[in-house]
Amino acid sequence: MRVYLAGVGGMLGEAIHKVLAEKHELSCSDIDVNEPWLQRCDFRNFAEYEKKVSAFEPSILMHIGALTDLEYCETNPDDAYQTNTLSVEHAATLAQAHGIPLVYISTAGIFDGEKDLYDDWDQPKPLSVYGRAKYMGELAVQTRVPRHYIFRAGWMMGGGPKKDKKFINKLMKQLAKGVTELNVVNDKLGTPTYTVDFARNLAAMIETPYYVCVQPSTRLTVAGGR
Repeated sequence: MRVYLAGVGGMLGEAIHKVLAEKHELSCSDIDVNEPWLQRCDFRNFAEYEKKVSAFEPSILMHIGALTDLEYCETNPDDAYQTNTLSVEHAATLAQAHGIPLVYISTAGIFDGEKDLYDDWDQPKPLSVYGRAKYMGELAVQTRVPRHYIFRAGWMMGGGPKKDKKFINKLMKQLAKGVTELNVVNDKLGTPTYTVDFARNLAAMIETPYYVCVQPSTRLTVAGGR
């Protein structure tokens, strides 16, 4: 399978590249070229994104990258929407034009946090700029791309000191400084998810003939792909 991976310079993208490279032919890009297997592409620029995808002629497009710093998104909403919504609309346009499936990485942040546990039957109700931007990306994928996968990621970990900017690495940094008491939030629940495990499950899903179609205001459905 020929897979185009957009926005894979972060810790999740690195894990997905590692797993998929074992069996598939990949073309990988990011605005931050921090690995030898990456080429530069700003997926917020449609012409640049389209040129890269069209040149590679993939059989599936994976839109991985996003701005995930909630505080930054709140204070920089234009950048958040350009990166987390507009770029996804670009991906949807390209997938539709090329007649290929689209993989989109969403987030549990599309929910309002009123419940302890959520599933695919719950209606998203994002409260933050980040959550709204990601949910708008979901809607673009759901309504414009007939064959698609949407994966809602949890608290990712596994990028090591170089790429992990999340909860686990923050704890590790505190421990490395020799602290005897950890400072953590106590009003949030989450499920730490190892990036390689996530990538392996993503790989297993795209290698099936089924496409996960999450329609707005309805239950999760699974449609066979052709």
